[in-house]
Parts: sequence; C-alpha cells; structure tokens
Amino acid sequence: MKLSVQILVTIPKPEHFDACTLCFDTLRVGFPTADIYVTANPVGALGSPHSECMGRLGEKVGAIGAGFGYSPHALHHGEWICYEVERAADQLVILDADMVFWKSCEGMKFPDDTLLAGYYVPRMWNDFAQCISMPRIHTSFMFFPDPATLREIIKVKYPP
Repeated sequence: MKLSVQILVTIPKPEHFDACTLCFDTLRVGFPTADIYVTANPVGALGSPHSECMGRLGEKVGAIGAGFGYSPHALHHGEWICYEVERAADQLVILDADMVFWKSCEGMKFPDDTLLAGYYVPRMWNDFAQCISMPRIHTSFMFFPDPATLREIIKVKYPP
C-alpha cells in the first residue's frame, strides 16, 4: 500500500507563518517516500490565493516535491479529516503543519486490527475551553493503516 500524507495549513496572521509551516523543514525526514499533499485553508493570511504567505507556502511545498492545492472555501479541521478518510485509497497520515521529524515514520507497524493510531490524550480539564476534554487521538499526527476497513465499520455501527 502507498502511504498518503495530508496536511491542512491554516495561517491566522502573516507573523505566524514560520510556526504554522514548521513541518516542511523536516517533513522528508519523517516521510522520505510518501505521497504528500498540502491544502491551504483560505482563512487569515491565506485568505487570498495571491497573498505573500500563499506564495511562501507554495515555495516550501514545492521544495519537498509535494502536491499543493487551495480550498475554495474555509475548512473546519474535523470536517477536513473526515473528508480525507472518506476518500483515502491506502494508508493515510494526517499531520499538523507544526510538527518536527527526527527520523523516518514510514514503515511503522501496528497490530493487524488497528484502525487509528497516534498520540493518545486522556480525559482532562481543558483550561482554554473551560470544560472536560474527552479521551481522543490527537489530530497532530493520526495514522489510518486501513481507511477502507474503518469506513466499513463506521457504516455498520452508524448506518445512514
């Protein structure tokens, strides 16, 4: 199976550009042979396909040989992840654009029945939201070894 890496980039303000594109400096360390596609979220500093930040982002994406696109409308991160899982043909990795890689993540092995892997965040008090956050896999690095099986299980558990 071919590994697909998908990244949604949102840059709220031009001064946040470096922090919001941190992954591109080491992305090929983490994923040297994967198919990588970057989607620019058209909000904030990326609100125009002709903005300075869009040009800089395009240069970073081009330097690593990744695919690049500009969404025609603002994307909610959770909805974007759902869309990517729904259309994934093979193994899928969802990354935040502020990740840093020290070694290759390709070839990671999971038990055969694993449908989702990543950093587990336990139930906790969320000071920012002033509520309890439920346990979850953090969206900064999500690995879907078999999206087709995951989709089938979701259909069975949650029929339309």
